Amino acid sequence: MELFIIDNEFRSLYNIDVFESFIWTERYNGYGNFEFYTPVSDTMMGIIATIQEKMEAKLDCYVWLKESASAMVIEDIEISTDTETGSHLIVSGRGLESLLERRIVWEQTSVRGKIQTGVKKLLDDAIINPKLSDRKVPGFRFVESKDPYIINLTHRAQYTGDNLYDVVLKICDTYQLGFDVSMTADGHFEFCLIHGQDRSYEQDNNPYVIFSPKYENIVNSNYLESGKTLKNVTLVAGEGEGSARKKRIVGGGTGLSRRELYTDARDIQSDEYSDQLNEDREALNKWQELLEENERGLAEAISEFNSTTTDYNKTKSDYISFKSDYEARISALNQRISYYNTQITNYGNSLTAAQKNQLASRNSYKAQSDDYANLISGCSDKISDYNSKISNERAMRYTQLVQYEEAIDSQEDAKKQYEDAKKDVDSKKEEIEKVLPNYESQLKDYEDMISKYEGVVESNQKTLDDETKEYNGTTAEYNKIKSTYESNKATYEANIATCKQKIAEYEAKIVADQKEIDELMDALLDQRGAEELAENVYMKAFTGEIEARKTFVYGKDFVKGDLVQIVNEYGMESKVRVSEIMRVQDTNGYSMYPTFQVLE
Repeated sequence: MELFIIDNEFRSLYNIDVFESFIWTERYNGYGNFEFYTPVSDTMMGIIATIQEKMEAKLDCYVWLKESASAMVIEDIEISTDTETGSHLIVSGRGLESLLERRIVWEQTSVRGKIQTGVKKLLDDAIINPKLSDRKVPGFRFVESKDPYIINLTHRAQYTGDNLYDVVLKICDTYQLGFDVSMTADGHFEFCLIHGQDRSYEQDNNPYVIFSPKYENIVNSNYLESGKTLKNVTLVAGEGEGSARKKRIVGGGTGLSRRELYTDARDIQSDEYSDQLNEDREALNKWQELLEENERGLAEAISEFNSTTTDYNKTKSDYISFKSDYEARISALNQRISYYNTQITNYGNSLTAAQKNQLASRNSYKAQSDDYANLISGCSDKISDYNSKISNERAMRYTQLVQYEEAIDSQEDAKKQYEDAKKDVDSKKEEIEKVLPNYESQLKDYEDMISKYEGVVESNQKTLDDETKEYNGTTAEYNKIKSTYESNKATYEANIATCKQKIAEYEAKIVADQKEIDELMDALLDQRGAEELAENVYMKAFTGEIEARKTFVYGKDFVKGDLVQIVNEYGMESKVRVSEIMRVQDTNGYSMYPTFQVLE
């Protein structure tokens, strides 16, 4: 076998083809390792000096095996000295998959959906395109598998602070996948998920690959079956404390066949999925606060309106009682006035025709006298008004003052004329009254009583009218308040109905959100439990030396991860996965030792 030493810039530095022993192990799932053992020589020490210089500068050197077409990282250099066998150089390291060990899952990361998408996200965040530029590994890329089995796999998990290599290894273990990191000719690292081809008897799509003494392609074999590491039930404990801690039971078994394992999954937290739930809770709180505000506003409006209604109803009751009382008074007074008017009518009917004519003239003069009295009163009111304006105006213009004084003079002249006219008609009225029979004892008494009662009626009616006006004003103001109240009440009730509807919607949404989170957390805990159980299985394995250059050639007829058929010398036959290939070259020549994982 021939090894090539490659530096961190992917330049080939040396090739080595002479050594006492060489072991090169590749694994289907996980990093492989190598070790070569060779005598110390000037040439080898020159090579080692170059590698040491790179390592001390925190730079990598790689070895590439031509027969394997894969590379590994040089990690350890050891020189052993023996007086009998001489000094030897031991160089060892691990597969490129170990590069993933240099990164952790930096932030809480959820993987939900297609498994290939999830693994790519983990690599993007840690190596390919991380937020922190110092974490980026230039030239590292993800190659998507076209295998339908891998494409259709889904995965749910949450990781925080875990080593990236451990995470990818667990995911692949759970789904019986493998993964490779290879070095390309153009200087890139390529990561890909792999899933071996089935070449066993249980399929018809691919040619069979069988290892059996019958075909003389298995030199020796070892069979191991062990149940000491088996765990089939795990109690997965997630977030929370004490009795409130979320727990799931994954797997199953009873009695002595039940083998339990505890899995601490405290790192799986629901916070990452609670953003929408928290937003809905905040919205619910706002709608509840708005509901309380509107209910409080409605209660205050109802209370205030009820108080106003109580006051108004008392005012209304008082007014109705007052109105009824005054209407009764006015009705009684009008009855008295009607009585005296009847007496006056009777008086007139008792007169002769000539006396009736005199009475008619007298009544006409009386009406004129009453008219003049009203005109005189009007002039007096105007004179009083003008005098009030003159006395109240401190800075009156002269022309205004003259106008008011002229107006007063005009009103006094008119008043004098009305007074004279009134005296004239009063004189004529009195002359007629002197000749009317029993005027003083009957007619004048009746008229005086009518005048007296009419004054009382007028006073009572004015009081009633004033109260009615005030009550009507109060009623108008109350109706205005009532209209505003009813509008506000309708607005409050509409707001309350909207708030209740929104609260019901958000309460239902929160229940749905919480249910979704609970289901997701259960799925994440179940997944973590499945991953842990996948590491603690009942083990069956074949190891041995095969002749991989005779009947079936490794790299051509089968590769690591493939499912093949194996039959040992004892007739034990099984469908197995090629989980590991170890290449060994020493003084005895070249050998290939596979490890076959028996599938349950």
